[in-house]
Amino acid sequence: MRPDADGLESATEGSSDASDGGDDHRPDPAEYDRACASSETQLSDRLKGAFVLLVGFSSATMALQGGASARAIGLATIIGLVAGAALVWYLQTIFD
Repeated sequence: MRPDADGLESATEGSSDASDGGDDHRPDPAEYDRACASSETQLSDRLKGAFVLLVGFSSATMALQGGASARAIGLATIIGLVAGAALVWYLQTIFD
């Protein structure tokens, strides 16, 4: 086997690797598990971030509907983001 232009290994015509049954195309189980775990972690991190943003912007929306000033709306947003992050941290410590 030698690397081709893409950096992938390919069998040469006279190579003995071509007659081994063609098992080179099967994925490595450990690599597959790492890829699945990585995608689950990315999804989990995205959901956590979305939850924090939801809490932060919902507090800003409540302040806006209450007729608050721009400074109060900004403060409510910051406090909501901090509260959302604290809630995600708390829930993560409970369920992990």
